[in-house]
Amino acid sequence: VEVVGAWGKEVMVVMAKENTPRRKILVAVDASVASEAAFDWAMEHLVKKDDHIVVLSVCHVPHLFSFGYFDFPKWWMGAMKEVTDKAEQFLEKLRIKAVKLGYEITTETRPGDPREEIPKYAECIHADLVVVGSAGHGRELKLAKVLKDGVLLLTLLEEPHAMGSVSTHVVTHSRVPTLVVRLHEKKREHEFSGKDTSSAY
Repeated sequence: VEVVGAWGKEVMVVMAKENTPRRKILVAVDASVASEAAFDWAMEHLVKKDDHIVVLSVCHVPHLFSFGYFDFPKWWMGAMKEVTDKAEQFLEKLRIKAVKLGYEITTETRPGDPREEIPKYAECIHADLVVVGSAGHGRELKLAKVLKDGVLLLTLLEEPHAMGSVSTHVVTHSRVPTLVVRLHEKKREHEFSGKDTSSAY
């Protein structure tokens, strides 16, 4: 409380605002429908105007040299660039959504295994909360050897990973409070637009 002036018996008093620290919320995404739904839910139900929102996409390409493929490093770098480019396109889509809602967000891509990188990054930026999606629809990249016209090639295959494996690992190992948002297919029928859609459910 601050007294800024007094005239006779009249006193002007101004209530000082509390210095509430900004929350830093980390939303981890992987370009899946489930992670986009988690982002949408967080922006609609969780985020406040003063929050600092960081959206992270961890780009994972298996880094195994046991394949005996002499040009593996060059191939791996090309595959990582492709995966990273797709992640950045997805992050730009989320950034545009946030801007339409009046929010500025920070986006980041990092290489590695999301199970390990998300908890580490959350601690690195001193996040107050981690938000991840989980619906069992995620895909995991795996290496495969393909023999084509007598030439050994490496390719990336998308396979479904165990339901909630990333979110389960993050919840188990993160030192930062973690919120898992489960995708409900019926609600997903209504594309999030930033408007009040509560009457639609």
